[in-house]
Amino acid sequence: MNPGEEARRKLVDAPADLRLATLFAPAAQRHALTALFAVYVEIREIQRECSDRGVASAKLGWWEEEIDALYAGHPRHPLTRQLTPFVPRLAAQHDCFHAIIAGVQMDVSAAGCASFEDVKRQCYRHAGALAELTVALNGAASTEAFQAARLLGNAWRLAEIVTGGIAQALHGHMYFAADDLHRHGVDLHITGGAHSNAGVSALLADYA
Repeated sequence: MNPGEEARRKLVDAPADLRLATLFAPAAQRHALTALFAVYVEIREIQRECSDRGVASAKLGWWEEEIDALYAGHPRHPLTRQLTPFVPRLAAQHDCFHAIIAGVQMDVSAAGCASFEDVKRQCYRHAGALAELTVALNGAASTEAFQAARLLGNAWRLAEIVTGGIAQALHGHMYFAADDLHRHGVDLHITGGAHSNAGVSALLADYA
């Protein structure tokens, strides 16, 4: 399989927003977006594919090195090689890739968030950083454009927490801040019938 085909296949089971973004992108931008999203998905999949935290952390460490190698001009992974021609457009966004890796590392470690500032930071690592990379790839240059992209990405991820955060908490992934859980009277370890709906409803309304 050639690297271009591998990048396209990587997006077959990617989240719908990424698939639709490439589908409706102008033809001239589609290859670059596919390469970027394929790398993003490859990194994000580590959490799902590695049940052992040590193995997952080792893979994420490898990707830290691979991103640095990408920017140095000698990537090793087929997907990062596909992204190489577009690195000049992403010259100022090196840290965005490392933020994405840090977000996966937080998920792997199940560290949780102490405050809403931590939630916002995690939203950036999940989606805001990718949004910045996307607009850079498409030629954005102004501070306002990058800020708008970052805020849109953060808001998208926060909406995902509002709609799916309770179900994720039941499976051991807590994305609500401990401060907010305490403020609304919701225990950190949410269980199906252990609490009234009032506190949970208030928490979701707060985040919404």
